Amino acid sequence: MEIVVGAVSDKGNVKPTNQDNFLVKIYENNNQDIGLFVMCDGMGGLSFGEVASSISVKSFKEWFDKNYERVINEKDENQIINFMVKVIEVVNKKIREYGEKELAKVGTTISALLLCKDKYYIVHVGDSRIYKINKEIKQLTEDHTLVAMNVKNNIMTEDEAKSSARKNILTQCVGVKENIEVFKQYGRINKNDVFILCCDGLYNKFEEKELYDEIKKIKNAIDNDVLQNTAQEFVNRVKERGEKDNISVIIVGFVSDEGFIEKLKKHVGF
Repeated sequence: MEIVVGAVSDKGNVKPTNQDNFLVKIYENNNQDIGLFVMCDGMGGLSFGEVASSISVKSFKEWFDKNYERVINEKDENQIINFMVKVIEVVNKKIREYGEKELAKVGTTISALLLCKDKYYIVHVGDSRIYKINKEIKQLTEDHTLVAMNVKNNIMTEDEAKSSARKNILTQCVGVKENIEVFKQYGRINKNDVFILCCDGLYNKFEEKELYDEIKKIKNAIDNDVLQNTAQEFVNRVKERGEKDNISVIIVGFVSDEGFIEKLKKHVGF
């Protein structure tokens, strides 16, 4: 399958700088794509958050550029996850060293999605999110927030969490503490899956059902241009709704050889 993608990051309506950063990296190997997608939401005064998210994206890019062939040939799913966890651990150390040098508290969320062969791999820290959409929408990551922990422990309902003034308080992020617990998951990619990576600046003003409905509209016409236009429309809509934070989204889909051949047949008339 060919990976197709659309991605947009915007500083939003209020903040003077954009502390979000993302990575979109795709290689082709033996007519099959392998892709790495990373969403980071930096935190810290001045430009510190921007530096933290930039360190994260750069580190993942360097790792992927050097090791994508090794990942393709690796048959142990847990080993691939371990490779990605090691990158986060390296990033955590780099950001902590930067924060100590600047005498500042600096951090970032990291949500990373690797697509290889027929599997997806996720490592994640913070409250950015990865969704998978097919016949339903499913949040694949867990929010590392105080309200999410309260919901999990039946202290708060999901509706109460959404409206809570404390919903942005993180229980974990990269760069603040020496030890972090990384959320890990892998699974099989199914036909017609679409993945969405986004920061809280998007999902704060965009319900899951709305995300699902919008992706459903374009299911039969997915390509790079369609996904790019859809990502831009998502960001525009959130800005119109008055979101104050930076806004970033990556939408990832697939075009199969079978689908390409069917389209070709229609164009040439056989």
